[in-house]
Amino acid sequence: MQIDGPFVAGKEAIGRIVPTQADAEVARLQEPYRGMPWHIVVDRLEPMTLFSFRWHPYAIDPNRDYSKEPMTLVTFELADAEGGTLLTVTESGFDQIPADRRTKAIEANNGGWAHQTRLIEKYLHLRDLMS
Repeated sequence: MQIDGPFVAGKEAIGRIVPTQADAEVARLQEPYRGMPWHIVVDRLEPMTLFSFRWHPYAIDPNRDYSKEPMTLVTFELADAEGGTLLTVTESGFDQIPADRRTKAIEANNGGWAHQTRLIEKYLHLRDLMS
């Protein structure tokens, strides 16, 4: 994502999808969505502990107005763990997503979060190598 400005709790963050530079396979999967708008509402920010936001998952149809649909809540949480840090990513609220797109949104997000956690792992590994 290319984000227009900082994350602020209670405020909307706007950006655009851009393919990652960290992983060629993920970049290839993201390419068809290049330039698509990305909107979230930041829920909570607790530096080095928690980041959560609300969004319209799998909102990729430019002809559909998602603004009246409920949003899911995505939470990234860090906790100390033996030998390092545990990252937990959860997304809740799919039961409120319209039935005609709920299954596809869940499938897309399951795959997307798997890729994102792999990218985070790669980033942290590279950061550790450089320090």
